[in-house]
Amino acid sequence: MRVGNCALGCVAFVLMVGSALLLAPSHGATSEANETTWPTVPMDSDAQRFSIERLMQLIEEPDTAGAAPDFRVVSHDLLVDIPHGEAVVDLRFSEAPNLRSVDSSGRQSHSFQYFLSEPNWSTFYSRSGGFAEPIYPLLIVRGEEVHYQGQVIIREVEPFFDCSKDPACGGWGPNIAASSISQDGKRVIFKFPISVFDAADGSKPYVGGSGFAAHYFLELYRFGATTGGVVQGIARVGTVEARMHVKLSDTGTGLYVDVLTVLPTAADPFSFFAAAINVRTLEFGPNRARPLNARLVDVNGDGSLDLRLSFQLSDPFQLSDLGLTCIDREVRLTGEIPDFVQGNRRALFVAREPIEVMGCR
Repeated sequence: MRVGNCALGCVAFVLMVGSALLLAPSHGATSEANETTWPTVPMDSDAQRFSIERLMQLIEEPDTAGAAPDFRVVSHDLLVDIPHGEAVVDLRFSEAPNLRSVDSSGRQSHSFQYFLSEPNWSTFYSRSGGFAEPIYPLLIVRGEEVHYQGQVIIREVEPFFDCSKDPACGGWGPNIAASSISQDGKRVIFKFPISVFDAADGSKPYVGGSGFAAHYFLELYRFGATTGGVVQGIARVGTVEARMHVKLSDTGTGLYVDVLTVLPTAADPFSFFAAAINVRTLEFGPNRARPLNARLVDVNGDGSLDLRLSFQLSDPFQLSDLGLTCIDREVRLTGEIPDFVQGNRRALFVAREPIEVMGCR
């Protein structure tokens, strides 16, 4: 279903799988935000520890010489979507970054770098017990290289790496992944494969999701000089897949998101129980909007109770509070359910719906 443009800057779009989609964060929600602290452990190697100490010094005593203090991070989110095999980055800055222009010395006008580390319980216990530890990569996500080929480059930090055949490397290490980047004004999004977290022996620490976490530091630059601040965070890690359908109400003032209960069959072993969702933890779209209400109902007539979420739009077809823009190609819903494999622990599920934004050039 297609929805037309509206007057005040909102954008209409059509779902690639059939349903129209519009949303604004609910203004009359009855549940409060539920703050979640994900598990963290100390860094896994001397190289990681050195990088973290250096970045902590920048936080405490920022180097503002030659910096443009108005260029800063307004919001940042990193979602490691294990069911779909990708890590999704969503950034908003205080000004629209120019990631393509360079000065006479080849320094990019605006740039950013993520220092990304994957702490792991088993390596922590090995090191603390005096045993040899497997080496998990310390990664650097190089927004500084966008002006070369229009991509964000992910490198594994490797001391004494020979950059003679890769002059853009900046001395950091080998290129292990590249991502296209999309920008709409002050907002930048990109994603990269979660295989960058694989250990040196080829093992995949995110398989099963037990104990996996990702820490990051994010630093901004203007023409090679730091803007004086470092943001730090912990990625949200989704380990369980869910399936959803999204549709607009007839009046255009509401949105329904149906999270489906799926029972396993001989042809498809996938299963998900919508009734197990902790509704207080649900977040939808780039602005992580929370539903106005939720109820269990069989939405597809298969005899199982699904979860129908309702969102209230501020005005008919108004998207100014949604967060979705012309660069979005999909929308996600996340929330917590009990982790039946790990017993009493919680798990974060991820449901993803492709979208095609209309009214964009």
